[in-house]
Amino acid sequence: MITKIIADTSITIDWLSFTHRFLLPEQVIDSLGLTDMPWVHAHGSNGYRDRLQFAGISIHYNGQEGMGTWCEMTGQGCRTYEELSQVGWKPLIYWLASGDCNANVTRLDIACDDRSGTLPLSAITLDVRLGNYVSKAKAYQLISSGKKDEVQGTTVVIGSPKSLVRIRIYDKAAEQHRPADEHWVRCELQLRGERALAFLEKASEDGFGVTYAGVLLNYLRFTTPRHDDTNKSRWPTRRYWSKFIGNANRISIYAVPGMDYSEEQCCNFVFQQAGNAIDAIIKMYGLQRFQYLLENRNVRPNPKYLQLVEHHRAKNTPAIKKS
Repeated sequence: MITKIIADTSITIDWLSFTHRFLLPEQVIDSLGLTDMPWVHAHGSNGYRDRLQFAGISIHYNGQEGMGTWCEMTGQGCRTYEELSQVGWKPLIYWLASGDCNANVTRLDIACDDRSGTLPLSAITLDVRLGNYVSKAKAYQLISSGKKDEVQGTTVVIGSPKSLVRIRIYDKAAEQHRPADEHWVRCELQLRGERALAFLEKASEDGFGVTYAGVLLNYLRFTTPRHDDTNKSRWPTRRYWSKFIGNANRISIYAVPGMDYSEEQCCNFVFQQAGNAIDAIIKMYGLQRFQYLLENRNVRPNPKYLQLVEHHRAKNTPAIKKS
């Protein structure tokens, strides 16, 4: 029996990094809602000379011209953010997904933990060895860890290190040195670059549970072999995978280069996501002041919106009849 779709509350952000070309380190920290934390100065990395760090969160700065400021949250940093941020995940995700943000999301790890025994890691490992799965990725790895002559944990990796989408399924209980009889399997999506941003855009509209399940299903499906059919795509889905994914529909986060941003998407963002904030500003400052602040905002024009306006004007401008 297929279960309901994965709930947002079951999803964990386990790594987030992004760069911003224009914001200073203090402004990035303020955007995170962590201004009052005891940040410590340290040496930067990856071309940045300096960084500010606090409990798994690093703000790198003083790089080469154009590098801007780089924010990196490890797994520990994500837990710190959840506990101490005055902003929270939802506003941050909306901000990063917004076309006006000017941020570049470089990495996003999204995890879902199975503690009920739905994902049998030994069966998943065997299915990968036998090729009983369908995936957009060609490369895979099976990594065993533990002491001599004793395997304590297994990690299944679908996708190469250079892939923009990589899936890791591993024994979290073994990693955390939990009791041997405790079932804790983590299924993690590791997204980079444009795929990470596309995921956040989808999640800001549909929620993390729906987006995670749909993207995961789009990139990986474990199958039950049929000896009368050599086409794996027609093989039925393994019961354990159906139970884990639920009644999800496949979601693609691949964007064709040059794909137009629609008026419907723009309106949905303005009214459904930013509508309450806009309404509050107008009530506080009035419509005229709001328009002035909007026209004089210190934000670089986004080509996506400029193109949308030009397309709208061209579509709605009456053609001049020739005499």
